[in-house]
Amino acid sequence: MQISAGEKTRQQILKGALAVIDKEGVDAVTHRRVGSEAKQSHGVVSYHFPTRDVLIQKAFEFHLGSAENYMSALGWRTDQRLTRSHLSKLLTRLVAEELSDARSIKIDLELSLYGARKPALAELFDNWVRIGCQNLSLALHHGGYEQPDELASSLVNLVRGFLLECLTNKTLTKLDFQARLELLLPASPIIEK
Repeated sequence: MQISAGEKTRQQILKGALAVIDKEGVDAVTHRRVGSEAKQSHGVVSYHFPTRDVLIQKAFEFHLGSAENYMSALGWRTDQRLTRSHLSKLLTRLVAEELSDARSIKIDLELSLYGARKPALAELFDNWVRIGCQNLSLALHHGGYEQPDELASSLVNLVRGFLLECLTNKTLTKLDFQARLELLLPASPIIEK
């Protein structure tokens, strides 16, 4: 599907806003700064996003939409029966992908912190996390795990906490995550193949 020139410009601006957030944090987001990053005039940025708050919110919505597509690109399906080893591989692959793009980790952190001050953004982020937990819970349920909702929430928090730690401890790798995950994963309720 082809997108319009206006939509291309909007996406370029949103990518520029995310680049500013990655480099300098949410507080650095201005129409002028984002325009410079996106190679657009500040007037064009203002035309598409009339206020700073709208620009920030739409940039985070754009980021979260990209993350959902990214999960399906990793091969994540809610109808699969997850064995312990398959679950470990999927989550470790997710962490490895995130570690290859520290930008995404910083943007997620900025989103969390900014959301704590902006209820609409907090709700957006919480819904996104909730959907991720629900999808993981469904896969765990199909795999026969006990308490799939609680396990899904714990695993999502493990991933998020590990990625946050990676921002300051650059020596951590996917193998460190996998070792922690193996300690916490319950035995698979179905026979491993």
